[in-house]
Amino acid sequence: MNALRSLGSVSLLLALLGAPATAWAIPPYPGDLQTALKLNYTPQCAICHEGGVTGLGTVTTPFGVSMRAHGLTDDPSTFPGALAAMEADKVDSVGRGYSDIQALQLGQNPDTIPPNAIPTSPVPPDYGCNVGRGPAPPLLPVSIAGFALFFHALRRRRPR
Repeated sequence: MNALRSLGSVSLLLALLGAPATAWAIPPYPGDLQTALKLNYTPQCAICHEGGVTGLGTVTTPFGVSMRAHGLTDDPSTFPGALAAMEADKVDSVGRGYSDIQALQLGQNPDTIPPNAIPTSPVPPDYGCNVGRGPAPPLLPVSIAGFALFFHALRRRRPR
C-alpha cells in the first residue's frame, strides 16, 4: 500500500509540474536597463513581455525578441552584451525611424511607433528568442502516464 501511495504522490507532483503557471520576470532587467541607459525612469516589464505575462519563454515583443537575437538569455550576465549589441547595431525593432535605445532614452516604448515618427521598415532579428534552448520537457505526457500507472496499480490490487 505504501508503494501505491508513493506512486500517487509522484503522479500528483508530475501533474503539478506539467500544469501551465504564471511565471515571474527576472527582476534585475528593468533596473539594469535604467542604470545602463541612465534613464530617469524604470522601464516596465511590458517592453519585453506582452499582457503582463512574464517568465521564461514569454519574451514576445519586438524589443524583447531583438534583445534575445542580440545575445540575451535567461542568464542576467548576458544583459550588458545584448544591450551593447543593440546600441551598436542601432536596432529599430518596429521601424519607427530611430533606434530602440533612442526611444527608451526619449521615454518611449520601443515597441510602438509614436504618431510623429517617420516609419521605416523594421529590421527583423537574425533568429528567434529561443535560440540555444531546447523544447520544454514533456511533463504533461509524463504526468498522464503516472496517473495511468497509478490507476492500473489500483485496479490490480482489487479482488475480482
